[in-house]
Amino acid sequence: MFEFIITILAGLLSFIFYLLYKTVKIKELIKHENVSKLPLLDLEWDKVFQRFSKAITFKTVSKDIGDVNESEIKALIKYLEQAFPRVHSCPCIKRRVVNELSLLYVCDFKRLKTRNLITDPSKDVGDSKKIKEKPWGIIAHLDVVPVIPEDLDYWKFEPFSGEIDPPNPNDDQADIHTQWENRYIYGRGTLDCKHVVLGVLQALEHFLDESQDLDKLANSGYLGNIAPFYLVFGHDEEVGGINGAKVIAEMLASELESADIEKPLSFILDEGTNVYTDLPILPLANGPRNVACISISEKSTVRFRLSVNMNAHQTHSKCEGHGNEFITDLKNGKFIEQTNSRVYHSSIPPAETALTILARAIRRVTRVRHPIGTKVLSRDNVDVFSFISLTIAPYMKSMWQRVVFSHPDLFRGFVCKWIFARNSMLNSCQRTTSCVTIFQSGIKDNVVPNHAHAVLNQRIHPSQTLEQVAQINANAINDTRVKSHLTCAGPTVPVSSIHSRYFESLATMIKQIFGSETLVLPIIFPASTDSKHFKDLADDLYRFSPVKMLSSDLNRVHGINERISLLNYAQCVTFYYHFIVNKMFADQKIED
Repeated sequence: MFEFIITILAGLLSFIFYLLYKTVKIKELIKHENVSKLPLLDLEWDKVFQRFSKAITFKTVSKDIGDVNESEIKALIKYLEQAFPRVHSCPCIKRRVVNELSLLYVCDFKRLKTRNLITDPSKDVGDSKKIKEKPWGIIAHLDVVPVIPEDLDYWKFEPFSGEIDPPNPNDDQADIHTQWENRYIYGRGTLDCKHVVLGVLQALEHFLDESQDLDKLANSGYLGNIAPFYLVFGHDEEVGGINGAKVIAEMLASELESADIEKPLSFILDEGTNVYTDLPILPLANGPRNVACISISEKSTVRFRLSVNMNAHQTHSKCEGHGNEFITDLKNGKFIEQTNSRVYHSSIPPAETALTILARAIRRVTRVRHPIGTKVLSRDNVDVFSFISLTIAPYMKSMWQRVVFSHPDLFRGFVCKWIFARNSMLNSCQRTTSCVTIFQSGIKDNVVPNHAHAVLNQRIHPSQTLEQVAQINANAINDTRVKSHLTCAGPTVPVSSIHSRYFESLATMIKQIFGSETLVLPIIFPASTDSKHFKDLADDLYRFSPVKMLSSDLNRVHGINERISLLNYAQCVTFYYHFIVNKMFADQKIED
């Protein structure tokens, strides 16, 4: 017995020693990258801000599939032509209007021989070496969600005013970054996601306006070897992208179809997660203060219509020639004059109404905590949770925190359930979520409602299937009077690579804009984007918006006082400029 206890203690001590040794060694995983922070572009920023502000004034609202503000979207498209003349006149960039409301820009700089070609597309376009690099793309959308009328009084400025905060006299002595950091552009679409549309076009306009860059391109040796890239700006992303990005994806799939290449695009960069400065769930020590989250997959969106019809077991009929209402007894097939079959007057309330039955069902289904998807593998077979855990482990404040995060296989469940689950955003990223967004019942204050319906919006985590979620819903509701009808089901999106050079170049660019101390983590996007329509076209789909924000700012997206700081928008333009230029030059591989 004594020897058994000694053996157990020895094993326990060895295990503790192993944990501590690995925890200490984890410090060596800290990467001290020699990344220099890039300055903001040299632009007339006041004009840039005003140009973006003007774009916010277009009420490009989409309410439902097919229900979009077409006139405002067309007006915005016309404005973009005027705001970015070089983009829309360059022969290397072909703009295509799809379904009258969505935009596809094909940027093919193989056609660029010299700067003179910008105004003379008839000239020779030079050599045509074989392209090895596959095309890539950037996605954003022109539409925005509606503003709730009851919320208008809580907005600082009118939601479609594009109002810019005036300069603060107290900041006169501060540097320009500090001044811009404390001034905001307000309006629907500043964060979701006209800042990407305008940021990309502004970056491309500046690129075309820089003769040095064009000369560099013409003399770089890459003529004929620069892969085309695409800008996709859909008009109905907020309602699924069915008539916008999906149509563009199908069109490109047909045009780029090749027997030699399974997927014609190398990667897609869409809107998505941001750079966060205050994730309370990550008690980092003297390390990074900014945490940039690149979404490598996203949840699929499903909508169920939950309904209750208290008269469903009866069919009503009118006696011919009379006004009396009769009820058909379904069992005996006889007509029975209605006298007391159903209470309709609120003065004699029934024990249950359609409203109360559905409300109880909603409470049950939304209280379900779906299982945590702890085991998600990327396309290159990397355990996403382990990657996150080991990346942040060296920066944790205390020894016990480093022990926990240094051993993801041992403490996976503990971290997900007791640490990540405490933060609303991180919790949404690791499990399926449910939210009722519409509830309708009743026609008058003294009439008992016998009909009620609600819309259940669910975002399914990649670790679950639609069938599993539907069964969990049915088990939770557990009432045959509540009918569930699937009205929308988005596609399941694969998990992209973490160790691809596209992810790594994106991470490097983030550090160059927001500082080398920025920690870059892969994550599952809790919402849905237009990139889902390109899952069969691109090897990898990434979702990231170059905006630094507080966690509380997430409430502004689709909410009240949506805004972006002047500094953030300037960083956004600078980010896309360098990202596009780097993709055109640094990543090229030329076949001999």
